[in-house]
Amino acid sequence: MGNTLYAVTYILYSLFESYILYKLMNIFLGKPHCERKYVILVYTFRFVIGVIQYYYLPYIWYNVTLGIVRLFTITFCYEKNIQKRLVAVILAFMCLIATEAVVAVIYELCNIHMSTEGYNGNEFAHIGMAITLNIIYKIIARFKNIDNEVLIPNSFQVVSIIISIIMYLLITIILVYENMSKSVGIVSTISLLLILFLLVYLYDSIAKNYAEKIQKEIIEKEKQYYYKQVELMQENEKKLSDFRHDINNHLSVIQGMLENDSESTKKYVEKLVNKVEKTRTFSNTGNIAIDSVINYKLSKAEDEGIAINANIILPPKLGDDIQDMVSILGNILDNAIEANRGLHLEKYINMNVKYKSGVIFIKVINSYDGKVNIKNGQIVTKKKEKELHGIGLKSMKNVVDKYDGTVAIDYDDRQFRLKVVLYI
Repeated sequence: MGNTLYAVTYILYSLFESYILYKLMNIFLGKPHCERKYVILVYTFRFVIGVIQYYYLPYIWYNVTLGIVRLFTITFCYEKNIQKRLVAVILAFMCLIATEAVVAVIYELCNIHMSTEGYNGNEFAHIGMAITLNIIYKIIARFKNIDNEVLIPNSFQVVSIIISIIMYLLITIILVYENMSKSVGIVSTISLLLILFLLVYLYDSIAKNYAEKIQKEIIEKEKQYYYKQVELMQENEKKLSDFRHDINNHLSVIQGMLENDSESTKKYVEKLVNKVEKTRTFSNTGNIAIDSVINYKLSKAEDEGIAINANIILPPKLGDDIQDMVSILGNILDNAIEANRGLHLEKYINMNVKYKSGVIFIKVINSYDGKVNIKNGQIVTKKKEKELHGIGLKSMKNVVDKYDGTVAIDYDDRQFRLKVVLYI
């Protein structure tokens, strides 16, 4: 390869390139699904094949063709579909050729020509490429949504392939043509970098929009679930009310017939009458949907030994889209009940809901185990049914945003406090 120093810097750069590619693939495809030793083996194989090819066949066409094949080989370490793996190869390939283009232009500006045989100038070129590749990686790493699960549109794949071909032609022009003006080289290289980062930005935006779409669908499913649950609760409440009315009449008659019977029988029947008449109502606003979800959830909580203190003051009508209120209240109470489960100390839920001048104020204070699950600065659920409830507090905040409301969360080692304000 010319001299020992050049060979050493080339090998060191190739190792560094493999490391950066591993980091880039983690951005594009997430963590590898296979064991660490297999990942190391695949990346080592790519490195060895690259060194052999570069030593014996140091030509641009061979570099590009075998380089793409080697890039695609390492994607088998990642459990992604062929579409996403292909896009990852294209983006990684663009990073590599953009790196070479930057160094080539710098060389041209310094009147040092990169060899048409495929060698990258001298040992200083490898140092420059390592620095450039690392900078490109640092910029791409700032995009946070690329590794989200996303269905990649076919149009994006086609555009990516076309752009990669254009970039390859540009790098060929920069590396091959000796009489190319410096201005053309600079413009071409800047264009390469802009195209690369624009493509990454578009990919990141697609992933972000897809994630938001999925989240909205989950929120809608959750709202439908709560509303269907309310309809079922209303039906059961009516049946229970009818049953309670009929059985109460029958027990009253029996009680009268037993006036002259034994005292123990009378006490037993009186106990049944009191038990049937005793109905725990936490919410009685006249809004059937809201009353149903609050009474159902809090009754369920009380059955689990949770002390309830509720004060609900709302008008019977709260607009057309009552599903939003049902979803929010149901979500809040589900989280509060879940937080109390498994506690051996005092368990309680204090709930206050009131309406004033077009504003709804919701305040819920509950006991919990003092452990808060935080991921990426957000409180996330501990529940197992993540598809239905997993969006938890975050989904509730999104619904609140629909009404330009606010969500405030405060907690210590014993008590969790949630305040919601809705402008309806």
